[in-house]
Amino acid sequence: MKIEELNLSSLKYFLDAVELESITMSAEKNHISRPAVSQAIVRLEQWYGRTLLRHKKRQFELTEEGKIFFRLAKQNFENLKLGFLQAQDPDKSLKIGCSASLVDLVFPKIIGLINKSSRPVVKIGPTNQLLDMLDQKKIHIGFLIENQKISHLKSVEFHSGTFQIRSKSGKIGDTLITTEARSEVDSFLKFAFKKKLNFSRHLEVESWTVASRLAEMMNGACLVPDYLPAEKLRLVTMKGWTFPYKAQVITQKDSILSGLESELIQSITLK
Repeated sequence: MKIEELNLSSLKYFLDAVELESITMSAEKNHISRPAVSQAIVRLEQWYGRTLLRHKKRQFELTEEGKIFFRLAKQNFENLKLGFLQAQDPDKSLKIGCSASLVDLVFPKIIGLINKSSRPVVKIGPTNQLLDMLDQKKIHIGFLIENQKISHLKSVEFHSGTFQIRSKSGKIGDTLITTEARSEVDSFLKFAFKKKLNFSRHLEVESWTVASRLAEMMNGACLVPDYLPAEKLRLVTMKGWTFPYKAQVITQKDSILSGLESELIQSITLK
């Protein structure tokens, strides 16, 4: 019994015959002859490998196996029909993830499209967590700053700039606040060691937004991308050090996006 050998027309004639309690009426409903319906049901029995009907002159009754088959066939036939009908509607599914520090940059551009989805999935978190979610297909799109190329991911740049050192005084001070180990952090720490910059404490936090807030509270210096609002912080001039970044839309190379997800990518990458 191979599903690809199942004839849907035979299945339809059988279901109609049972519901109408008549092979003749099934034939009339489907605009074919009565013998054609009978032959189709015989072929269905051959495919299923069991007797479904007991014929009595011009009437019939379902066998016990026929009753079980009818219930299964009815449910699956309706599911199949419903699936194709739903496929005709525009796909408005949306599964996205965004780095917490990119929320203010990204969401003003996409909030209208998020509102078009009846059940949007929106995850906010650090880069590594978002990359894991992409791999597990828990999200289909990720908005993050990522300079490393990953072979199985497709990326499109939508914003670029450089990292900055900021503090309330405009000087590096005793406390440096950064995110956890990333390429820009490693680059600046090497620069600071080479230039013998004097800061006695180095705090690592989960996001640039948190780093910026702590810099205000602790009178420290923070390493953040230039798009982040400065608010009470001033730029610390660092001659000889610069580190660029690219804000990117990340997807799986082989992913099939919904219409709404494709529209979202187009809207954010449109120059």
